[in-house]
Amino acid sequence: MTTRIALVSTLLLAFAAPTLAQDRLLDERAARRKAREFLSEGLHAPRPDLGRAVEEAFDALEVEDAAHGPAFDLLLKNGLGQARLVVRLERAEGRVTYFSQPERDSVVLRYDDDRNPRPDAEMAEEARVRSVHDRAALRARARAFLGHLTPEAATGARRFEVVLEESKRGPGLLVDRFILHEVPADGVLACFRNSVVMDLSPETGDVVSLVRTDLRHEVRDAPPVDAAAATRAARAVTAQAPVQEAPRLVVLPHVEEDGARRLLPAWVVVLAPPAGEKEPRFVAVDALDGRIVAR
Repeated sequence: MTTRIALVSTLLLAFAAPTLAQDRLLDERAARRKAREFLSEGLHAPRPDLGRAVEEAFDALEVEDAAHGPAFDLLLKNGLGQARLVVRLERAEGRVTYFSQPERDSVVLRYDDDRNPRPDAEMAEEARVRSVHDRAALRARARAFLGHLTPEAATGARRFEVVLEESKRGPGLLVDRFILHEVPADGVLACFRNSVVMDLSPETGDVVSLVRTDLRHEVRDAPPVDAAAATRAARAVTAQAPVQEAPRLVVLPHVEEDGARRLLPAWVVVLAPPAGEKEPRFVAVDALDGRIVAR
């Protein structure tokens, strides 16, 4: 699925993980076990039909996840060598960052048995009849699956908002997509805006794919640099441009001059566009020391 692959690339380019000590990384046996637990254990596990034998059936590949560092891809294949499902586990903490089960995709065929194109109305009617689950039911299933993936989301310790819902019900895939972003929970001033993208089948209700980032950084105490100081710093480097929006405290990925990568609490100050331009200026100010880190 081309769209799915593109989303994986876009999300995971959000942050490049630092090098991790090899002796603290998950080994292959542990990764197989955790993949099986994710798939089959718990109320909202996507594949409770898979037993313990699946651990030995996985093909395990060492890969580098652009956001989380070293990872394992655990692949379960059919008799033709095609992937039935894929689970990616990052090796630092064993979190699932990607999941796909092509065998559970719902497809509306574009051609009939004689390889003739099918009428659009016929395909649309098939999609309508096969769409057993409505958007609200699928949204609830997506939320439940998020709780399986991230238990803190189920308890409220972490909070995610649905920012996009869309249906693709017609020629090709029969799928509903939900995109969620992490937002600060109670008592949290700012957090890294992790993204979760889930595709669900309206025919079966299955989660057929998932891609996410899970980089943890929360700001719970007021930082040394406040909003007023950040605004002064931003205006000073932009010829005192007027402020267009109130500064927002966020957590951004940042690369230092020595190449070190870290998650950084920062104020995003939105300033009025320069003369002759329509787009506003965005200036990010380090909330720890007042440096300009992006403009």
